[in-house]
Amino acid sequence: MGAGRVTVHEADSEKMGKVRSYSGDGPAGDGELWSDIVDGDTAIVEYYPADSSVNSGDAPFRIDKISHMWVSPLEAF
Repeated sequence: MGAGRVTVHEADSEKMGKVRSYSGDGPAGDGELWSDIVDGDTAIVEYYPADSSVNSGDAPFRIDKISHMWVSPLEAF
């Protein structure tokens, strides 16, 4: 993400709850991370560059994998 910040949240504003924010090189410092679980079938990913003058171009990250759970781990028990 470079020096910027990425947020991930539910698309449904009524269920949005916690907005997850990520920055830097991820928790392991290797440039990779998995976001927290997002409830629903759609996630909003927003990128905020550190330099507010940047307004176009490619984001300095890519989403190369996704995972989907059919049953919430909270509902499994």
